[in-house]
Amino acid sequence: MVRKIRVLYDDGGFVMPYGGVARYFTEMIKRLPSEVSWKFAMAGTSNLYLQQPPYFIPPHKQDIMGFINGTLRGRSFRGVSYLHRVLARLFPRRFPSGELANERMLQAEFRKGEFDIFHLTAPHPVHDYWHSIVGKRPMVVTVYDLIPEIISGSRRVTYYRRKLLDDATHIISISEKTKQDMMRLYNVPEEKVSVIHLGFLRQENVVPLDPPIRSPYILFVGRREGYKNFSFFVKAIAPILKSTDLTLFCTGGKFDVSELALFNELGIAEKIQQRFIKDEQMRALFHNALVFVFPSLYEGFGIPILDAFSAGCPVILSNCSCFPEVGGDAALYFNDGDAETLRNHILSMMKNESLRKSLIEKGLARAGLFTWEKCAKRTAEVYQKLYNSQFIR
Repeated sequence: MVRKIRVLYDDGGFVMPYGGVARYFTEMIKRLPSEVSWKFAMAGTSNLYLQQPPYFIPPHKQDIMGFINGTLRGRSFRGVSYLHRVLARLFPRRFPSGELANERMLQAEFRKGEFDIFHLTAPHPVHDYWHSIVGKRPMVVTVYDLIPEIISGSRRVTYYRRKLLDDATHIISISEKTKQDMMRLYNVPEEKVSVIHLGFLRQENVVPLDPPIRSPYILFVGRREGYKNFSFFVKAIAPILKSTDLTLFCTGGKFDVSELALFNELGIAEKIQQRFIKDEQMRALFHNALVFVFPSLYEGFGIPILDAFSAGCPVILSNCSCFPEVGGDAALYFNDGDAETLRNHILSMMKNESLRKSLIEKGLARAGLFTWEKCAKRTAEVYQKLYNSQFIR
């Protein structure tokens, strides 16, 4: 009887209730072939995906957000995480820390060594908690993007990323673009990296928007700061908003003072809507939009592109980062700073119905190329290769 490959995962990618990293691992792991067994080094979790089947990891007794909302009554400040850790060590019953409990469990699993491969899940490392197994067990690392280094210039992340990439036995990159960035910034050998695209889970049930959104609208989803290129986008489409019945609808957080001032300056404040949309309503949000625009200057992959494709929504993308890799010929593109081309693409969506239908058909086909089954199969192949290698002792 062939023994299963035992893979151990940490909690680094699961610190938030939701999120793309957590979705990636939970969807991929549940589809791994039977010859791979998995285990999470977690006493508890804040992540809602892991609290569901087939994982059933219990909620934390308390995490940092619970400490802030409960003990501090919602007040947060710089150093609050450090304060919580100190109190948790001094008074563990009064101030239990789910994060600290998971750190201790991971180190205990490292000491026991009852696993064949460790797969680190944290998106951006800030300390080397994996160092005790280097040279003892193979370590797989998934790199999603290099935003802290390329966009923010974070020296701390750069330091620990370099150490992590050097220590890793093998690296999974979720796009060819991220792989090329790693090779350029960190001199990572190409043979050490496997590009494995994320999967996509089509939402079959369409939950109507309540209340409905005034149509027709251009759609923008997610965060808007910095490299998301939102200010350029708004300035570029302002003439269209002022001269047509189109509106702009945004998800994400509420507009801040500077954004509201920009809208007023451009004279389009009345043509822009924003509100929180539940996950189950996102398919309807995409489906009802005239077009989805993703003007970001850098992304690791771009799941919203596949969300739009699957919902039958035409897509316009900035011609940079990994977007052409994900969108292929199913989207329209504009170069950074080219407001005229962006406007012309949007006007085409209003006037050229045959082009719009063609993009919708191509998008539906394109979305079907990205599946969690493919992602799981290729990840298992990485595990198998390492399991069969000289690193297992």
